[in-house]
Amino acid sequence: MTLRLLALFARGRFEAGGKTGSALKMDLSRKGLSSQIIAQVLSEIDVEEEYSRAHALAEKKIRSLTMRDRQVIRRRLFSMLARKGYPPHVCIRVIEELLESEDYGEL
Repeated sequence: MTLRLLALFARGRFEAGGKTGSALKMDLSRKGLSSQIIAQVLSEIDVEEEYSRAHALAEKKIRSLTMRDRQVIRRRLFSMLARKGYPPHVCIRVIEELLESEDYGEL
């Protein structure tokens, strides 16, 4: 696979499945790619783009949660984002912002 093709593959995993970081790295390493190529491909994902995608995923997930316990909601959102490879600081920032927003203030 060429580097351009790998970048498109990684972009597709990021946009369609929301994978990033360690989860995306694992997908690429399963394809037999070297760590050097993986690092280069992953560097093309912008930090703000990663944050926006995490926010969209968490927003979608929070709508499907029926429980009202904030701790359960935090745990489920954090677990979902972490499984997709988002770093802890991104998970925490996204969750706090969602729970503090007007739409979710009553939780």
